Amino acid sequence: MEEFYAQLDALFQAGDLEKIEAFLKRNLSLRSGAEKVAVLNELAGFYRGISRYDESVQNFQEALTLLEQAGQKNSNAYATVLLNLAGVYRLTRKLDLAAQLFEHTLTLLDPEDYAYASAKNNLSLVRLEQGDPSRAAALAGEALEWMRRHGAPEHEVATALVNLANICLRQKDVERADVLLKEALALYDKMEEVNVHHAAALSAQGMVHYLREEWDEAENAFQRALKLTEHFFGHNAEYKATLRNLELTRQARELAP
Repeated sequence: MEEFYAQLDALFQAGDLEKIEAFLKRNLSLRSGAEKVAVLNELAGFYRGISRYDESVQNFQEALTLLEQAGQKNSNAYATVLLNLAGVYRLTRKLDLAAQLFEHTLTLLDPEDYAYASAKNNLSLVRLEQGDPSRAAALAGEALEWMRRHGAPEHEVATALVNLANICLRQKDVERADVLLKEALALYDKMEEVNVHHAAALSAQGMVHYLREEWDEAENAFQRALKLTEHFFGHNAEYKATLRNLELTRQARELAP
């Protein structure tokens, strides 16, 4: 599978969505057992990224079924797919179901496994949407602390920083959000390859500038986020949300004294 992941990564970097889908579907027809589960997980994640949520759920559920049939319902692989499926339910606003699945994954995963911290990170976003920002901040802080303590790769630390920053923005703590985002963006900027999550950091930084009424800086951040999102995911839900924020920025600038 090493060659499979190398080819998939190259396709993502090239930003050719049609080729990515064709590559994954072709591999799906060629694989069986654990390898098929891995491809299903990647295909479902791809559909989630481009906001084709029904197809994402379908493929995640097929992967779970295969694992159940193989007697791996309590395995790390099962928990990882379940974690990814819960992420789709979060994006589609099925928050109670998402929270239930994230909580369940935490009982299956080893607390020393990166996926455990990822589950906390994602659960924090659900709790935020459910109206519990203090619990959300606590979970996100625990996930970030885990990343730092375990020497997680920089892109994972950056993701956790952005997650906590977005929670801070909801709490109107713009200054703390700015500090977190500056650290995350510094990490992204020095990566050899463009990271798929860089756009989320730029979009959040755009909101910091927007709330400070720094219209030019906000517009620049949103435009950069749009370009990266389009490259990796096309005009998905995140692209449309960022485009709305860009339009609001331009309207606010026109109305500013």
